[in-house]
Amino acid sequence: MEEPVPYGRTERLLFVGDIHATEAAAEELRQTLNFISTLAWERKPSGVILLGDVFDGPSTPAERLLISEFLRTISGLIIIIKGDHDVEADLDALSCYPRIRVFSVPRVIGFGPVDLLLVPWPTKEHLIAQSGALESGDIELGKGLGTILYGMATTRERPERPLVVAGHLELDVMQSGDRLLTSGGVKVTEWDLDQLGATAVFLGHIHTAGTFGKSGHIVGSARMTDHGNETHQPRVLVLTVSADGESTVESIYPYLALGN
Repeated sequence: MEEPVPYGRTERLLFVGDIHATEAAAEELRQTLNFISTLAWERKPSGVILLGDVFDGPSTPAERLLISEFLRTISGLIIIIKGDHDVEADLDALSCYPRIRVFSVPRVIGFGPVDLLLVPWPTKEHLIAQSGALESGDIELGKGLGTILYGMATTRERPERPLVVAGHLELDVMQSGDRLLTSGGVKVTEWDLDQLGATAVFLGHIHTAGTFGKSGHIVGSARMTDHGNETHQPRVLVLTVSADGESTVESIYPYLALGN
């Protein structure tokens, strides 16, 4: 387990959902990034965690420039978790900047008083290799993903420390009697995530913000408008963890409406 941040101090982390940087909506993207950058300047977090889908597919030079300029405004550690729309080469290009760490496979790292379990978008090849699954169906691989995460959570060097999970995952969960996601693909269940005993779970990939399970937070899309939906309300979640393990989660919404 890596330990990039000293142990024994209060930490504040910003969790940012899907950005989907696209040149076609450059002005709206700038407003989104300015909001996040301003919030980071005001709150001065120890780290900013981008929960995947930084880009909307293979990126253009203009899109990479916008994201690079935004990242340079952030002080502290920046963690980027690979999403299903991200191309690894694009994220690798960002990792050459100081203080930026890109994760394309699951990893546990120490961050001050907590352990971070970082979970990028799972590929079937990785799940088969890591779980030893004999079948490659989505249900079987979803079970394998749950087993992998449980093993990583329970074999930490300091299991007494609070665990925070940050990932880009498709969630199989019931919300108000309706299934939150009905699309196919490898899913992690609410039960699997609850079994990790995490202080908090923060997920990207799902664009509608919400909560689930004992401590789960769907951060939601970070964009001011989401796929043309101007009623969408983006947010950034702020986690504060004290040296003794006490934690709070705060939702921050843009103070400027799109177009103002």
